[in-house]
Amino acid sequence: MVYTDIVKLPLTCDSLYAYIIDESLFIYSQKTQHVYGFEKGSAALFLQIDELVPTHSYEEIIEQYTSIDAVLLKKIYDLAACKESAGVITYEADMDLGTYIQDNLPRTYYQIDDTAFAVHYPDDAFFRYLHPVYEHLHVENPDAKTMVSVDFIQSGDLWEIHWNNTPVEMAIPKAQLATYLQEKMMTCAYQAQYYLIALHAASVEKNGKVIIMPAMAESGKTTLTATLLHHDFKLFSDESTSLDHDGYVHALPFCMNIKEGS
Repeated sequence: MVYTDIVKLPLTCDSLYAYIIDESLFIYSQKTQHVYGFEKGSAALFLQIDELVPTHSYEEIIEQYTSIDAVLLKKIYDLAACKESAGVITYEADMDLGTYIQDNLPRTYYQIDDTAFAVHYPDDAFFRYLHPVYEHLHVENPDAKTMVSVDFIQSGDLWEIHWNNTPVEMAIPKAQLATYLQEKMMTCAYQAQYYLIALHAASVEKNGKVIIMPAMAESGKTTLTATLLHHDFKLFSDESTSLDHDGYVHALPFCMNIKEGS
């Protein structure tokens, strides 16, 4: 296993926090709550301008870097001089959910945060097979900003999963439908949130405080999470943990996938 040193750097602006990881420079602005990333040459340029900011005006700095794109240079200067603005960011989830169209099919609703999934089960046997996996998320009347219809379409001996009448998973054995659907639901739920960062981490809550446990696959985080649940902790997530711009952790309490031998 290779560990990479993380070096914290002092900057001119007190509201900026800078970290060097390998040849990359990451800067967090307490003012805008944005994270900025610079690679190699751009990282060196930012650090050079940061040294000049206390003693040089923007016009004087421009004269020293005539070969640098003026727009980029202005952005770097504003950031180093604590003059950057948050701007208006329109958040768009990576996953295209299509358009939800209400129909007359019997549907069972499951809700996470502001996302609801309207699942149509082909028959009672299908319901009894899959519903227990999501039962703790069940609601009778969803109150969500985002709605997703979920349908199972049979194709020979295999199945397809359709979201808002669009196929998102193909050729799935029935025994694997719950796993595939949960992965899609989890990704959809956290992408629908206006999050600052998403981590591959488990998280649990107790007495209003959340413990986040980032770890690589098969390192034991699910086993540890299950143990903590037996000590009165509440499950927030077993797989993906997302933090918003205010530092709050969003709950994604899907069923834990405990591997054989855990």
